[in-house]
Amino acid sequence: MVGASIRTAVVVINRPKSLRAKTREDEDRMNYVDVSLYGALRKMVSEAKMRVEGENVGEILDELVKEIGDRFKNELFNEDMIIKSRYLLLLNGRRVEKDKTSQTQVSSGDKLLIFAPIAGG
Repeated sequence: MVGASIRTAVVVINRPKSLRAKTREDEDRMNYVDVSLYGALRKMVSEAKMRVEGENVGEILDELVKEIGDRFKNELFNEDMIIKSRYLLLLNGRRVEKDKTSQTQVSSGDKLLIFAPIAGG
């Protein structure tokens, strides 16, 4: 469609009040990561991009599960809570190993993409 534009909104997912910053200094240390979901995961949310708070990729995924719910959890994870093999996670363009999400630290402004690559012709 010629001249069509895509409008993207950002939804901010914050931690519960008990875990939020208590001072301006604490707030400066918090990490907000821009998360983009694609494919089946994208259809579960109202916005294409979200800003999620966390210290590592594992925490970001936990926050997404809390916010989006069981449909998201069941689509992304198997029954052992391991990310399904069809999904790929990229943090700033680099692949995140599925068994190292809790060890993969994030910084404010990082970009996390979650999608299932497709092939075909």
